[in-house]
Amino acid sequence: MYHAGVSHVRASFRLTGAFEDFSRSSTLLRVFGLEILLKCVFVLEFGRLPKMGHNHPELWKNLPTELREDVLHRAKTRMGPHADLGAVHIVLADLRKVFLQGRYSYEVDKHRSDKEVSERGADWMKLGMPEDKADFRYRPIENDAAVYAFGDLIQERLGLDRQDVLAGA
Repeated sequence: MYHAGVSHVRASFRLTGAFEDFSRSSTLLRVFGLEILLKCVFVLEFGRLPKMGHNHPELWKNLPTELREDVLHRAKTRMGPHADLGAVHIVLADLRKVFLQGRYSYEVDKHRSDKEVSERGADWMKLGMPEDKADFRYRPIENDAAVYAFGDLIQERLGLDRQDVLAGA
C-alpha cells in the first residue's frame, strides 16, 4: 500500500515535469496517492482496511488524536508555515471533492458551453480568484505536507529506510 501511494505521488510529479504543466491528471494522481497513504496509516493503526471509501475527513477523524497530532507535527516540520493545516477536516474535504468530482470535471460544467466555461473562469480570475468561489480547491502544499507526514510515519512504523517521499519526485 505504501509503495502504491508513493508511486502515484511520484508519477504526478513526473507527469507535471514532463509537460511543464500542472494538469488535472497529475493533480488526481497526487490526491489519490494521499488517499492510499492515509488508508495505509489506518491499516497500520487498526489492522484492517477502513470502510469509509473516499471520505478523507472521516478517515482522519477516526484516527486517534495522538496519531493525528503526530502527523500534523511531521507535516509542519516539512512544510513549515506554508501549509495551512489549521482546519485539516476542511482541507481533506476539499481534496476529497477534487478526487471525486475532479475525475469527471466535465460534469460540473455539463450545462455550460465551452465559451461559458472560459468566461466563467476569466470572471473568477478578474475577481482575484477567491477560494470561496472556486469549483475546486486543490491545496497542493497541504496535500504534499500530508503525503510527506503519512509517508514518514509509515516508514517509521514499518522500519523502512527513512526518505522524504517528496524528494526526487
